[in-house]
Amino acid sequence: MLPAIAEHGAHLLAECRVVRLDADRTQVRQVICEHRSGTLALKAKVVVLAAGALVTPTLLFNSRSGDWPRGLANGSDLVGRNLMRHLLDPIEIWPQSGYKITAANKEIGLNDFYFWEGQKFGAVQSFGALPPMEMQTNRPGWRGKALRLMRPAVRQVYERFFTGGLLLAAIMEDLPYLDNRVLPNDQPSVDGRQRLRIQYRLHPSEIERHAAFLSQLKEVLQPFRRLNLGSGKDNTSLGHVCGTCRFGTDPKTSVLDPQNRAHQVDNLYVVDTSFFPSSAGLNPSLTVAANALRVAAHVNQAHFAT
Repeated sequence: MLPAIAEHGAHLLAECRVVRLDADRTQVRQVICEHRSGTLALKAKVVVLAAGALVTPTLLFNSRSGDWPRGLANGSDLVGRNLMRHLLDPIEIWPQSGYKITAANKEIGLNDFYFWEGQKFGAVQSFGALPPMEMQTNRPGWRGKALRLMRPAVRQVYERFFTGGLLLAAIMEDLPYLDNRVLPNDQPSVDGRQRLRIQYRLHPSEIERHAAFLSQLKEVLQPFRRLNLGSGKDNTSLGHVCGTCRFGTDPKTSVLDPQNRAHQVDNLYVVDTSFFPSSAGLNPSLTVAANALRVAAHVNQAHFAT
């Protein structure tokens, strides 16, 4: 979560917590950080935010000023909006009787249902073995069950009947909506740390497509023993969040330009999943990496070429 490349004192960044950006109307002047030695102000020719689609808009909200009353780079009022996540449904299957999978396995990927009968669903990829019980019981809504599940007899049943299968992850595309968003939050928690405020709901389109997607998968996986492990419905989990600083050509409908530079802020770039205009139905990691390399080449040419 290092949003600046500093000209001086770069070795301090790993020990800093960025709290806001100090900017005028067109330039970021300083990155304000908290360090064990006190508050630091770091200066850089170019500032690149890569804090993730939840924290990046939060930092921009924290950087409100007279020039930017709704948050830095937020002239369009779109910072934090269009929050998207993937609807992730883990499904365990047992391809062969008596065969157990015990190691990570990422060798299978299906895009057959990306477009299906006029609808856009997503991809299916192998996830490996079922996570340990400790990870399962740490999921939202499981705390009351955790102690009971940790009993030796229950653990034996768990390991016998619920492990050894191939875990598949069904990844469905979420669509951008203005009302799904990260919100400003100036209220500290009891420990003094800032907490995120998120407003999110599944819209009818996602509910209908999600049901249709799972129905198709059920039909395809019918020959195998199958166990649905639950999804992130009701916002109990956020997978692959993106879209909160979308890029585009029009400053009225986007936060960033096609080079991932903030409209009207000449030296501020965002290279995490915040820039996504749509979530797609795939793991975003390679897209983020490829785009970061693209933007890096542009930054080098635009700001540092001699």
